[in-house]
Amino acid sequence: MPYAVLLVSEAENNIVDIFDYMVFPNNMPAQQLICINRHGQVLWVAKNPSVPNTSACTNFTRSTNNVLSNSSQ
Repeated sequence: MPYAVLLVSEAENNIVDIFDYMVFPNNMPAQQLICINRHGQVLWVAKNPSVPNTSACTNFTRSTNNVLSNSSQ
């Protein structure tokens, strides 16, 4: 993985990774929420929550079947 991982969760036989947004470059969006399959192929990358080029998802909440983000920075 290219960045420090905050949370790894299984979802429908795939893996959802949440990377630490603090280690991303300051001048670009932190695309830190991704889903990969068990072969390491990226299935999707979550869109940034807002327009500024420094936005990131923060304050993740984890339930039994979901990973949710309730705010952005």
